[in-house]
Amino acid sequence: MSHAPLRDAPMSRTSLVVLGLLLLSPILAAESVSVCTKAEREEYFDSIERKIHESWRVPYDNRGISCKVLIKQDWRGEVRDVGIALCGEDPVMQRSIINAAYRASPMPMPGNKTCFTESVIVTIEIRTQASA
Repeated sequence: MSHAPLRDAPMSRTSLVVLGLLLLSPILAAESVSVCTKAEREEYFDSIERKIHESWRVPYDNRGISCKVLIKQDWRGEVRDVGIALCGEDPVMQRSIINAAYRASPMPMPGNKTCFTESVIVTIEIRTQASA
């Protein structure tokens, strides 16, 4: 009985599909593991907010403020541009927040790399302290 060498054996359609799935399975597995969850994204954004707060030199002690800050960063977390919105009309306070964002550069990297984004919107705020 003579057998053809394996390389000359025709592959069935099912065999080709199975082979294709086997070749793709490491890629598919890596994609399914690296999905950014809502909790991971929130932790990533919170870490950016904390870093900005640490760099912020608040110009007034007793004034409450809340600002939306748009940060554009490169793949290393280096801040490239800062925008600010919904922040009131106080240019001194606005400038202090923008400066804090630049001083906080580079921004922290997320624990899950798929959470990284070049554009991040965070809220920077301080609340006025109620008098006792």
